Amino acid sequence: EPGQLHQAVLNFCINARDAIEETGTIQITLGDITLSELTCTSCKNNFSGDFVEISITDDGCGIEPTLFENIFDPSFTTKKTSNNTGMGLSVVHGIIHEHNGHITVESQPGYGTTMRLYFPVAKSQQANSKQATTIQTPSFEEIEANILIVDDEESIARLQGELLNSKGLATDVYSDPIEAIEAFRAHPDHYDLMIVDQIMPLLTGIELSKQALDIKPDMPIILCSGQGKNSYELTAKEIGVAGYLAKPIPKNELLCLIKELLRQK
Repeated sequence: EPGQLHQAVLNFCINARDAIEETGTIQITLGDITLSELTCTSCKNNFSGDFVEISITDDGCGIEPTLFENIFDPSFTTKKTSNNTGMGLSVVHGIIHEHNGHITVESQPGYGTTMRLYFPVAKSQQANSKQATTIQTPSFEEIEANILIVDDEESIARLQGELLNSKGLATDVYSDPIEAIEAFRAHPDHYDLMIVDQIMPLLTGIELSKQALDIKPDMPIILCSGQGKNSYELTAKEIGVAGYLAKPIPKNELLCLIKELLRQK
């Protein structure tokens, strides 16, 4: 999924930017590599074979070795809240492994960090074409809708907005949940569906959803979470949330659910 790959690389570049602070270098390389055996830093499994390797290297502050076990945890960050602009390495872990890939991390405090992403090489163009034909992207012809997207990770919210805009759907995108609920409160009939992230500062997705449903009880809401399929799904259903998706969200799964909920209105 090109959009997800873009977001994964962008996230590593944001981390590298923060690590080098005011001055430094970020180097991105791409190439083919054959591995006899390597251990994935995030899933801990060994892997070998032919891969495409994307590496992102910075000469910044580096990562303490004691933190390697935690950097892919959903709630882990070494940043101050105001600087936490990436999607989080737990989501990147999900994206890479959804594509049958792996990640390795090499770092030395004071000297920099290298993140390497490994994707298995496609065996043939014919195999790619066959796989592509099995993926059916939903059509939104004759469907007009205004969708409110709320996610404190601006890059994810923006990507979702661009995806829905490309399908002819109108979107309002917010990274601040307080501003989002105020916009909804002011014009509830303007919106046909909401996509809400769960883990946000000031107001969680479930709290925002409760307020929105108090204002407009029949509002279709999709709650998204980077902490697994079942983390908040039951609570979301209990308060009246119409759909639940675990991050990283496959594009077609999101589009199919949106179309289903809009048709039910």
